[in-house]
Amino acid sequence: MSHRLSCLRKTCTPSKLSPLKQNQGRQSRRLNGRHDCSRCSHHCCCRSNNIESFASYFTTVLKQVHMGLSLSQEAVNNMNSFMMDIFKCIAKEAECLAHNKSRTITSGEIQTSVHLLLSGEISKHTMSEATRAVIKYATSR
Repeated sequence: MSHRLSCLRKTCTPSKLSPLKQNQGRQSRRLNGRHDCSRCSHHCCCRSNNIESFASYFTTVLKQVHMGLSLSQEAVNNMNSFMMDIFKCIAKEAECLAHNKSRTITSGEIQTSVHLLLSGEISKHTMSEATRAVIKYATSR
């Protein structure tokens, strides 16, 4: 078995836990919504409500594509879980591709990993959108 396939099979498995169960580990370290921070004594500035989510992007894109439609909370949660899983798979595949060369993951490794993980028309669409985003980022710098 090649290194790429063994790395992909080990790391890219969909998460078995629901998003709520995954966040319980984070919440157990909180005290009444605050972190146990050693920087300050009163803990009022150390609130952590930063939960990673793509939910705001779903509504923005949906408004651009179909104005009258909306998403239920269950649909948003399912799409968010799917996006997190795909993001992790792409990152792990890019890590395996860059493992032998250097410590930096470039857009080339990301592009190759997307091409390997996704197939068909979705791969072509993803490549064109990603190339457009990278060009837009490079010109804005």
